[in-house]
Amino acid sequence: MKPKVLAFLILAPFLVLAACGADPLARAVVERSFIDQEEAANLAAAHWIPPGGVGGVGPLTLKVRGARWTSAGPAEKLDPGSRWLAVDLDLTNSGKDPLDLLEVLRFELHSQLPSERKVYRVEAVELRKGTPWLLAPQKTFRATLTFEADPQASSWLLVVAPRGFSPMVVSLKPNGVP
Repeated sequence: MKPKVLAFLILAPFLVLAACGADPLARAVVERSFIDQEEAANLAAAHWIPPGGVGGVGPLTLKVRGARWTSAGPAEKLDPGSRWLAVDLDLTNSGKDPLDLLEVLRFELHSQLPSERKVYRVEAVELRKGTPWLLAPQKTFRATLTFEADPQASSWLLVVAPRGFSPMVVSLKPNGVP
């Protein structure tokens, strides 16, 4: 009887995590992502941040302020009638050393369509005027990430993957995107 109890105690946390992480869109992050195999294995340990919430890994703290549809995207990619999903966020360097955001961060948007999953790379980053890419300790980087995303998607996952750390994932729903 003891081996069965021990096996249950060992497996129970994994079963709970599997039940909570059964979202097919979350699985798509592993299936079609820039995240390499080692990072994919760590996705179960990704820091999931609720919409409007604040979370962090390593020296970075992330807050998604909102998401909205816009007709303004990168000038070279503007087509009449195209729509872009703009995600407004704040990244704070809570560490002791400056961070070069161009070297540290990678962004992706995963969308769930009725028939397929799509992955979008960030198309444009609009910085608050005067915001440097080198982020000093205890300073905040405010930006708008712009993705050419399908408006028919039922939900999105924003994946912010700092190099060397587990990714941060924020779920965005259409009702949060006016």
